[in-house]
Amino acid sequence: MVVLVPVDERLTGPAAPGLAEIRTTGVESLVEAVLRSESDAGTDPGWPDAPCRAGTDEVVRPRTFLAVDPEDRQVVGTCGFRGPVRAGRVEIAFWTFPPFEGRGWATAMTRALVNRAFADPTVLTVVAHTLAERTPAGSVLTANGLVRVQARRRDESGPGGAVRGKVWRWEAHRPTRADVPAAASSIRR
Repeated sequence: MVVLVPVDERLTGPAAPGLAEIRTTGVESLVEAVLRSESDAGTDPGWPDAPCRAGTDEVVRPRTFLAVDPEDRQVVGTCGFRGPVRAGRVEIAFWTFPPFEGRGWATAMTRALVNRAFADPTVLTVVAHTLAERTPAGSVLTANGLVRVQARRRDESGPGGAVRGKVWRWEAHRPTRADVPAAASSIRR
């Protein structure tokens, strides 16, 4: 399990600690404060897997999260929604910090994002993109139910650097009643 801490005014606003304070005290106290404010704000039961509704009626919106190990409170990576829901689709992205790679954090981040996305009734499809080659990111997406559906050219620049060339598009569609096996649906009786 991973805890997703929204990067919002508590981390970036005027009352947020400065970089000098974070350098001296570390990020742990900041993460603790945000986690406390999330629980004080009345997040849904089952958080962090359930959508965080504190301060907003929107489940999915463009936002970035710090991914935190709930046991030792270390920030293990970042993830988020790359933009608003458009035509029933939302794109996700994730990045694990190098010391934490290969430990399942990317899979946990992706699972939390997909769960949050499908908690929003307007989201029908979750989309992600990877380089057009076999990578650990593709394995993470496959483990979370996304299927490679298309190869295309993508030219863009962003905080992670420039992406130029061919990428693979991955998608997961909202589960429907038809996706539930008959044995599982008979358990409800």
